[in-house]
Amino acid sequence: MAKIRQGFVSNSSSSSFVVAGIQVSSGHITNVILEELDNKGFCIKYPGEGGAPDDTYIVGKTLASFADDDYTEGDVFSLDAILTIINDAKMALPLKEDEYEAVGVFTGTELC
Repeated sequence: MAKIRQGFVSNSSSSSFVVAGIQVSSGHITNVILEELDNKGFCIKYPGEGGAPDDTYIVGKTLASFADDDYTEGDVFSLDAILTIINDAKMALPLKEDEYEAVGVFTGTELC
């Protein structure tokens, strides 16, 4: 008799992330700015990707990232470290404070 697998089977995998930074409307970001941010080592979550809404980017530094089968003991980031990351992102973006959609720690899940 053949064995039959019951239940959901998926060949796709996902990863979760935690990013400290800034959420910016796609209307304020150009390809030149994206390239400069990438060259400076910033994490960029594109519109509709993971935790970024359809019309915004998230720019910052990845605090944590985990695949489906990863386990972690965790890390501790001081408030000062997170604020430094956010300030670095602010300095790298040629925008005014009122042009940010949100500033903080962002979480999400994305397909790998």
